[in-house]
Amino acid sequence: MERVIKTRSPFYLQFESLPAEQGATNFNKYSEDLSSWVSTNMTVTANDTSAPDGNSTTADKIERTSTASSYVVVNSLKPEGTQVRTYTASVFVKQEDSRYASFSVQGTYPSRVYVQYDFENRVINKSLDFADMSVVSTQVEEYNGWVRIGITFVSDDRNSLSLLMSPMNDEIVDTFADSSSDASLYVWGAQINLGTSLTSYIPNLSTGTSARATTTSATEREVTLNLSIWEGMKDNSDFIDNPTYSIAKNPTDGMTTFEISEFVRDFIKQNSNTSAGTVWVYATLSDNDTFIQPYDRQYLFLATEGYNTRKEGVATVYNSDSAVMLAQTNTDITIPEGMTINIPVYSDEEGSYSIDSGSDVSFSTLINTQAVSSLNTERIHNIPVSSTDSVVEVKHFGDVIHTINVSVADCSKYPANMLTFVNKFGAKQDLYFNMKSTQRVTAKYENFKRNTLDFSDLTDNSLKHARKRVVKTTNETFKLNTGFITENNAQAIEELLVSEYVWLTQEDSTVIPVNITDNNITRKTHLNDKLIQYTINVEASAPYLNNFR
Repeated sequence: MERVIKTRSPFYLQFESLPAEQGATNFNKYSEDLSSWVSTNMTVTANDTSAPDGNSTTADKIERTSTASSYVVVNSLKPEGTQVRTYTASVFVKQEDSRYASFSVQGTYPSRVYVQYDFENRVINKSLDFADMSVVSTQVEEYNGWVRIGITFVSDDRNSLSLLMSPMNDEIVDTFADSSSDASLYVWGAQINLGTSLTSYIPNLSTGTSARATTTSATEREVTLNLSIWEGMKDNSDFIDNPTYSIAKNPTDGMTTFEISEFVRDFIKQNSNTSAGTVWVYATLSDNDTFIQPYDRQYLFLATEGYNTRKEGVATVYNSDSAVMLAQTNTDITIPEGMTINIPVYSDEEGSYSIDSGSDVSFSTLINTQAVSSLNTERIHNIPVSSTDSVVEVKHFGDVIHTINVSVADCSKYPANMLTFVNKFGAKQDLYFNMKSTQRVTAKYENFKRNTLDFSDLTDNSLKHARKRVVKTTNETFKLNTGFITENNAQAIEELLVSEYVWLTQEDSTVIPVNITDNNITRKTHLNDKLIQYTINVEASAPYLNNFR
């Protein structure tokens, strides 16, 4: 699932220059040549695609030929002989036609460690150890469209270690057997080194070892940020290949920082109360080094006009949001009788929802039914909920992630007005105001006096305005009151106050762009206020009199 930028708050991309490093040795043989490894039920296609260094077609494809145990393996001598030491093994992988990438490091069987990477959720979903070898930690690093998977482990006392690789569509359970006989994967840059962390990659193209010398200072070069911003389809190569902005900057103490929110926000459009209000952002950071320290280099984001509060701080990391996220803060929903509301949810294609324990509805089926959505462009989905519903469950792979409680408004005497606003997640959220509301039209004007005398016959035309009124400005304002709501809704009211885009939907379904005129709201609690009700004042964003010239 895509990462999210909230553009009303600062969002920083950082590039760390190659830092000073201690000397290290990669003793994994044939690190870029899997055709020299031993294959079991596996086909290896050498030099099949571009490697993560971006400068060579040296990455190999491995493809299963059986559902039985299938893998490629290479055995390498340990530099410390039979000593039990801590090592870190890593390999670069890129998805081809498999859900998972699995690899294992083995000493004297059954001593071994396993790790499996899930391409869909972009996490290591399994790590296992057996007998005299144990897992210390695992690592994942992304860049150049590839993933580097790492595992730190304590070895057994064998004088060599074997590294095994396999593409899989089943979650690993101490085997490389799989229900798929043709899963495939791109692999490059296998490494095993002494120590508890990943080092920068050290090519080892022979049967021996390859070392890197100690460096004493960071390798600092000018860093270029290429930023592509577009609406529409996610996989738009025209925009990806033709950056909207290209910005160069020199590092300071080995770190280069770019703040990109304002660049991105200029391209987000809030055209209506149902418009997507999102854009895609593709960022590439480079200092023109051939292959540098394994940190993120390329990013794909979905950008919204959300924001972080002071307590949440500044976004400087790039971790994915959870696979399913309720895109509003309140989980208590109040709906006037006979009315409906939309609940925004950020979800990948595996997300779904159910209402009152009914059948699950996949979010992917909503893509073509929402007014402003088209395939692959919408990631904030709207769940339509009515006043007759009671409980909405948001799910991922069938597991309940969020529960929303729905209640009917106590009073149906007054017309139901609804405000739709862009909330802190950048989603459009609905909030009903079903108690007494008032509407007022105001006008500001100037008077000037004029002579109404008709000089042709020296008579006064008494039907003309001797004092003429010129209307300068007109305005339409609304005073809206919520029903009695729970404390759970307080955050939503505060988000409404600071929202820059608000629409009023009246009972006759007329939609009016409005602006909040209140400049403060006091948070209410049941302890202090017993029954909780809020009053919000808004004004139409366009004048009542259509006099634009």
